[in-house]
Amino acid sequence: MNKATDFISNHKKPIIIFAAIFIVVLVAGLLFFVQPKPVANTALESSTVRLSRMDIEQIVTATGTARSIDSRSLTTSQTGKVLSVAVTVGQVVKEGDTLCVFDTSALDLSITSTQTSIETAQAQYYESLTQAEDMVSSAYDQYAYDKGRLDAEAQKAWDALEAAKTAVPSPTGQTPGTTDPISALQTAYDAAVSTRDATLRADNSAITSAENALANQRLTDTTASLQAQLDTYLQQKEETTLRSPIDGTITTVNAKVNEYAGMDAPIFVVEDLSKLEIAVSLPEYDATQVATKLKVHFTTDALQGIVWDGTIQSISPVASEGNFTVTIAVTSPLGGLKSGMSVKVNIVCDKAEDVFAVPYGALVENANGGTVIYVITEESSSSSEAIWHEISVATGLETDYYIEISNPSLTEGLLVDIDPERLNSNAPSDSIMDMF
Repeated sequence: MNKATDFISNHKKPIIIFAAIFIVVLVAGLLFFVQPKPVANTALESSTVRLSRMDIEQIVTATGTARSIDSRSLTTSQTGKVLSVAVTVGQVVKEGDTLCVFDTSALDLSITSTQTSIETAQAQYYESLTQAEDMVSSAYDQYAYDKGRLDAEAQKAWDALEAAKTAVPSPTGQTPGTTDPISALQTAYDAAVSTRDATLRADNSAITSAENALANQRLTDTTASLQAQLDTYLQQKEETTLRSPIDGTITTVNAKVNEYAGMDAPIFVVEDLSKLEIAVSLPEYDATQVATKLKVHFTTDALQGIVWDGTIQSISPVASEGNFTVTIAVTSPLGGLKSGMSVKVNIVCDKAEDVFAVPYGALVENANGGTVIYVITEESSSSSEAIWHEISVATGLETDYYIEISNPSLTEGLLVDIDPERLNSNAPSDSIMDMF
């Protein structure tokens, strides 16, 4: 301890001078760090932008494929061979044009056989039906005949009975032992009525049986089922000529003459290439950012320098393998755009027009936690350095590169630093500030 005291006593003047020099250097350094940072003008061009108003868009990007709005894949239920093919890939067709024809020889035999069976069955049916109708007619005729005859007999017996009642003397004047004529006539009348009623009941029963037989005969008409079979054959024959369902262009041909067409794959594909749409697949997060009727811009590498416009037409309600299919209607002229081309799509989710915007890198957080940008406050044409000043800003719409900013003091033409970290690279550390 005595040695240290002796050293300080013997070197007091040099120590005081050193301490003074240290303090001067420290203060000068702090003043250097805390004052606005001058930057060489030679660095301005590569690290600054001029503040200006612009339109910015918040977009979702994706890749997709152009396709026809109306595309028809044609299959067949025919089992016959292809007899002829009338079109080739790339050929333009009209609705109803013949595409191909199948061999109908086996089908024609079935049609002829069924037509013969129908003719035979119809002849047999109408013969049996006529017989049944005749039985019904005969039963009605028999009833009418029996009713007329038996009604007359009953009436005759009734008239005799009534005449006898008028002519025969009263019972008080009748001679004992003689037969009562009225009683005999009454018995005859009752028998006539009973016979008539029983006969007519039998006739009615015969009519019912004949009508039931006629109804059953009508139900056994086999011509209806045969006609249905014939209609099926005729429909199949109509389908042996495959026709285009729309106006369009043939884009696929899988039919070959004398070969059997596959029933599980399209034989032809016809597309209306005058009307295209774009199909894109978006992951879950991006799908939640978009909605129908949003504007879309897209390009294709196949046709450089052209930008097409569109609007979102539909969004699939369910995901497939984690992605949602978005369909976009093309609203600008197609130009050289063709079905099947790959496209790069920008979906405009939001837009801000005529606003101040800067690159993300131009924003920093100051000591107070506020968002600021650095702009030039002094620049001498004869000086090689510029001095920067911070301005607090409020942020708005964000895009992939730009972010909207606002402050009443912002004006067009301000020089904004897009690499403000460069200005703060020599800022005083917390330890130095604590020492100060």
